[in-house]
Amino acid sequence: MKKFCDLLWVIRTVKEFENKYQCQITQSYLFRLLESSFLGGRKTKASKPVLELLLFLKLLGIDDKHQLFIKPRGHRLCDSGSEGCYDLNIKQKKLMASWYVSLEDATNKQWMNYFCFNDSGKRQAMRSTISKSLQQWTEEMIYLGVAVQSDDQLELLGEHAWVRDHQPPITKEELHAILELQARKGREAEEYVLCYEKRRLQEQGLIAEADRVECISDSFVNAGYDILSFSTSGLEPNRFIEVKSVNPDGPFYLSDHELKIAKVLGSLYYLYLVDQTNQIEPIKIIKNPYSFLSYHANLEPIQYKVSFEGGSNKNR
Repeated sequence: MKKFCDLLWVIRTVKEFENKYQCQITQSYLFRLLESSFLGGRKTKASKPVLELLLFLKLLGIDDKHQLFIKPRGHRLCDSGSEGCYDLNIKQKKLMASWYVSLEDATNKQWMNYFCFNDSGKRQAMRSTISKSLQQWTEEMIYLGVAVQSDDQLELLGEHAWVRDHQPPITKEELHAILELQARKGREAEEYVLCYEKRRLQEQGLIAEADRVECISDSFVNAGYDILSFSTSGLEPNRFIEVKSVNPDGPFYLSDHELKIAKVLGSLYYLYLVDQTNQIEPIKIIKNPYSFLSYHANLEPIQYKVSFEGGSNKNR
């Protein structure tokens, strides 16, 4: 399909420019280069939307000088195909499907509502029943190998069952990168709160207490909180702070152990939500979060502890 061929073409154009000139290409120069180039005897007439999609899919990145660079996903897409071939192979289609479906979550939800299980356990839909606004999406899903069509019948392939719940497959490398990023943001949030607490206490005249504020997340990882601080003067900490680095509208995660400690400590336990993108009010403080979250938030368990009666896990 033209859209996905163009994506691969643009990435390879950026790569070829880097290899030839040993520097990054600017956005404006890329547009001029694409509009004077040919792929399969045709010009790219929509360079800007193609580039925007590449950025949204995190295949390309752009710096503050408007220079483009290939992200790990982009390299992975290129390296999964043959040089000089601008049609996606099976492996590249699987990769693209995992990224593209997640980007268009709302469209995918509408599309998946047309699919039902048949008597054989296969998820199928009649294409003629799908709305006109979703026909282009249908074509894209067929091209990417998410579904196959026979006459008027569409069938969702088993290996793409994740599409229903919008959880694309990720590799070990991608998971490692995600965990590394989360760990780095967590450390930065803890450092921010540590400085915040010292400054808060100093402004209240509690100089000695400010000197004893301590981050224990490395030395006592199962404490159920990250920072020992003070609400009033004293020798012993009386403010136990759990720090979470959060996105503006996204969820955050509390472990079962953290929730239990919050319940035990009650009003001595504080949850500091740090949004590092918010320059005006980066910290939201929740006192006694066990009580607060019980009334003002949805707590959804996402893990199960499995044990067998008598401690045996033999086949039965």
